[in-house]
Amino acid sequence: MHSFLTARFFFIALLAAVVTLTSAQKNPKPVGLSSPLKTLGEPNFSVVNINQLTTWIRADGQGNHTPSSDNGLYFPRGTGSAVYEDGFVWGGKAYLDAAHTQPAPYNQVVRVGGGTYTQGTRAGWINGTGASAVAENPSSPAVRVYRIRRDFATMPFTELQQDAAIFYEVPVEFVYSFQTDAVSAQYALDWNEWPVSQGAPYIERNGTPGYQAPPAFGPSFSPESLITGHYDEPGIAANTEVPADQVMWIAYNDLNRSATFAFAGSEPLGLELQVTVWAYKRLDLLGNVHFRRLRMINKGGVELTAGGSLGSFYIDSMYVCQWSDPDLGDYSDDLVGCDSLLSLGYVYNAGNDAVFQSYHIPTPAVGYDFLQGPIVPSPGDSAIFDLRRRSGFRNLGMTSFAYFSANSPYSDPQSYNYEFAAGRWYKMLRGYAPTGSMATVDEPYAVPPGYDPTRYPLSGDPIQHTGFLDGLGTSYSFAPGDRRLLLNTGPFSLAPGDTQEVVTAIVAGLGADQLSSIVVMKSVDVFAQAMYDNLFSLPEVPIMQPTVTFPTIADAEIHITADDWKHAFDSIRVNILDSDGSPVAVVPLLDDGAHGDGGAGDGVFGSSITLARRSTPLFAATHFVAKEGFAFDIPRFDAGIVTAGTVTLSNPTVFFDNIGHDNIISPDEYVHIGVTIHNNTPFVLPRVQVTSTEGAVQQTAVVPHMNAWGQVTMVYDPRTDGSYFALHIPSGWNQPTYATHFIIGDSLGNTWIDSVTVAVAAPTPGPATWDASPGPLGGQVSFMILDSSGNLFAFPTLGAYRSVNGGDSWTKVAGNTLAYAYSGHALPDGSLLAAGFRGIYRSTDQGSTWSFNLLDGLYTSALGPGGA
Repeated sequence: MHSFLTARFFFIALLAAVVTLTSAQKNPKPVGLSSPLKTLGEPNFSVVNINQLTTWIRADGQGNHTPSSDNGLYFPRGTGSAVYEDGFVWGGKAYLDAAHTQPAPYNQVVRVGGGTYTQGTRAGWINGTGASAVAENPSSPAVRVYRIRRDFATMPFTELQQDAAIFYEVPVEFVYSFQTDAVSAQYALDWNEWPVSQGAPYIERNGTPGYQAPPAFGPSFSPESLITGHYDEPGIAANTEVPADQVMWIAYNDLNRSATFAFAGSEPLGLELQVTVWAYKRLDLLGNVHFRRLRMINKGGVELTAGGSLGSFYIDSMYVCQWSDPDLGDYSDDLVGCDSLLSLGYVYNAGNDAVFQSYHIPTPAVGYDFLQGPIVPSPGDSAIFDLRRRSGFRNLGMTSFAYFSANSPYSDPQSYNYEFAAGRWYKMLRGYAPTGSMATVDEPYAVPPGYDPTRYPLSGDPIQHTGFLDGLGTSYSFAPGDRRLLLNTGPFSLAPGDTQEVVTAIVAGLGADQLSSIVVMKSVDVFAQAMYDNLFSLPEVPIMQPTVTFPTIADAEIHITADDWKHAFDSIRVNILDSDGSPVAVVPLLDDGAHGDGGAGDGVFGSSITLARRSTPLFAATHFVAKEGFAFDIPRFDAGIVTAGTVTLSNPTVFFDNIGHDNIISPDEYVHIGVTIHNNTPFVLPRVQVTSTEGAVQQTAVVPHMNAWGQVTMVYDPRTDGSYFALHIPSGWNQPTYATHFIIGDSLGNTWIDSVTVAVAAPTPGPATWDASPGPLGGQVSFMILDSSGNLFAFPTLGAYRSVNGGDSWTKVAGNTLAYAYSGHALPDGSLLAAGFRGIYRSTDQGSTWSFNLLDGLYTSALGPGGA
């Protein structure tokens, strides 16, 4: 009987070993120069990093771009990048009157603001309203990024080091005590100076109106004391018993005309913007989520007449977008898509990205969701505003999706130019393509033949490869590349003194490959939306763990456990679905001690079901009923449950090793190996791909089809990628074996994980004494080659020499024409190569004769033994 643990849990274990800190991933995009502590108010930058994501923000609203102008969002934390930069962009029509009959001055009724690579805003809130509104001095010490963490006084030192490493953008081993001290001190300062008076959120618990600061932390007062003692607390929470574990807050404004003009050629709207970013230190799906609230307040301070009086506009037909320039690992192979039902826009990869390959993990998927759009009147409905329910309103969702791509017909809008910058942004905010100008007719995005124009382009299903998809290399679906995406919501109005807010979530998922990561990411998104809609009253989701065994050649037994370690649920039901979503079976999980669930009442639920094997994977949707009585669903908790059987690897064979050429692997050797692939299923499997997680370059062997119960052994051809897997054994490796992992998949959607282990020989100590080898070697020897027959070749300044007796005697085999060779190689077929300043020398007869090619490929000659 074979047992198979689904791929998702292999990667959960793998992620536990990932160490923090990111490696830099640069690309040629607009950048600025900045530092977290070289600022007006300090710090000017900060980062939320308490769970599996890192999210940066700058005091003027710039999002997910680090002080060193690098990618800002990383997932999983400590591996590859997901976002180069993001931010909010908005646009609306500005009027002087409530009836919207008198347009704003400067012939700019439509005004656009926000920021992308250029920031159209400045740090600081707005003091006063209307004619008296004026921006706070950005040089004020109070104008900064505020960041708090509930456990800052007791956080483990290792976490403090990791926090400092991310904040200062250095490897954790280069973190100094002054940096950890500075991070800790800043947490304490921001906790004590939390700017509630300027609009920063706080948690009201004591029943007294307004914010009363809690006691200082100490031996008898912990973060838990804030809840049990009913103290007010800096931070954010809908449920006062579920406060966010880490929070950032900034306030900024659009009153600087030079800034708004530089971004989109537009005049200001008179807005104060407040952004709150928060996250939870959790092991369930919320560990893959960051929340971000944008609050927009129409405070005024703008010109009502050109060069004249100041006041506030009545803003109508207003839209706001979450803009992002995602770079999922390498920026050149990204694809984007949207899901209008989930209000989700996301980035995924065209293949397994090399950056994530270098961390030995698959490529994740990352998305943005409008959890809460602006509120609009709607009798009989209720909306969420300020993390509370408000009757008589509803929240808008994602009302359109837009995108553009570098070096494509849809590219970055120009800066400074009102007609072409503000004009194209306002088109995209309403779901139209970024073409033409403010004065031209709106143009829909190009669509596939037979499709109607849509404001939700690229809304197909990449998993099933159906619908309107990105990456096809056509006029309506560009080849993979450097994408930008916009999630838009609107229209809404903003009268003088009004406040609107939107809440987005950044959600991330890691599956067994780049496509199944989309499935996991969407499940994370569904849970984040459910958590938000229930105002964070949902308990932590148990860790679900399916395993599959194969008791007969025809059957598969699926056993599922759910660890409800907080004892929060009364019942859990798993619905097994086919790949098309049709129901297959229902599996109630029980906590009675009789269904592979541990002891009765221990919080571990479990059950099993036996099904006929299927050639395609199954999926599991889960229905939870909490002890408080409410219920919710997670559509899929796994990247796929494979019931076909297993595909395994065996017989690792050394094809080539670069030091000894003896098929014996030693530390610091570069090795080519092959494996035998076994199809342990009763099905013909189409296009089986075996991908190594070793190294920075993706290595994949493809078998067009595998017969049921069949096997295929790799055949080596050093000139053909995919006929071998390249390994590098670390130079300090001191273990007798070395394991390398593989991801195996087929075109039916099945995914497996396996590994092979190769033997590693212990380093052989050199001789205690050395004797000079006799012979006519002239000049300093540059290098030596040992071929497969045991011949030694030495290459001094001029010529080449061969020894057939281990170096006791030498014979010259190439004359002085073979000069200044600096490296060489013995190939598996017995031929020798030597590289010199004149060209490449080759011998196919154990060094007796040599030929060479000039580097420009125009000349070939032959050299005999001792030849000229």
